Amino acid sequence: MSKRISLSQKRGKIDPFSIAFLDIISCGFGAVVVLILIFRFDPLEKITSAPLLQEDTTAAFNNLLAEARLTQKSDQAKVVLNKLAAIEKNQIVVQQKLERTLVELRQSVAAEQFIGRQKKQKLKSLMHEIERVKIAGSKTSAPSKPDEEVGGIIVDRDYVVFIVDTSGSMLEIWERVAARMTQILGQHPKVKGFQIMNDNGNYLVSSYEKRWISDTPKMRGHILKLFKLWRSTSNSSPTEGLFRALTDFKSQTANMSIYVLGDDYSGSDFDSVIDKVRLLNRGGARINAINFISRRASTDRFSILMREIALDNQGTLITL
Repeated sequence: MSKRISLSQKRGKIDPFSIAFLDIISCGFGAVVVLILIFRFDPLEKITSAPLLQEDTTAAFNNLLAEARLTQKSDQAKVVLNKLAAIEKNQIVVQQKLERTLVELRQSVAAEQFIGRQKKQKLKSLMHEIERVKIAGSKTSAPSKPDEEVGGIIVDRDYVVFIVDTSGSMLEIWERVAARMTQILGQHPKVKGFQIMNDNGNYLVSSYEKRWISDTPKMRGHILKLFKLWRSTSNSSPTEGLFRALTDFKSQTANMSIYVLGDDYSGSDFDSVIDKVRLLNRGGARINAINFISRRASTDRFSILMREIALDNQGTLITL
């Protein structure tokens, strides 16, 4: 006899694990939905916070840049300070050298001044001796006028001017002329200034026109070398040189000696020249003359003119 199959038997058995899995999935999905619903979502939050972050980054970058610049300036300042310290150190060394040099120069000047005072004393003694010889030589057994040409040239002035004839006849004996001028200048151990021009009034050194040449050993040597090589045309007439010397240096005539070196006078007038020299020489410059004997000197007019001018202006004429 066949049994009747029930409805429950037809459906089969239900797996309890499949039902549990569906429950878990459903609960998880529900939990996600609940979280989304209860979470407060603000879409503007990121938008508003982004610029602030950017501003903070820019400020930090600017701060770093400023610090870098300060560091660079500090390094540069250190370099400058080191250079200044080195310069100051060098200046101290230079200052010490200059101070030592100054002390040495002062000692040298003091020694030269002492030597100069000794030379002045010797010079005064020689001048007194010359005056004594002149007075003794002028005395005779019978009263007569003193001979003012006796004795040498007096060197008692602080400024000296040489007026030299540079004509052809003088150039032939130029070595003698240069030697005599060097000798005369040597008789003045130290002067405040000297000058050289030719008989036409042209200066040996044009850059020193109307100015005194400083009297130093180096300058004396330089000027004497130039004088030995000097070649300048002239007309054998010392009048122009005398007039210019007395005019250009009229403020020092009271303390000035003039030496005229020549061998001839090409002019024909004596009295007007003597009168003009007397007019220009109101300060009392001492005018001396050196008359050179040369083969080409045709007359004795130079000695005649300069003898009168020397006698009239406290000077002396010497013929060589």
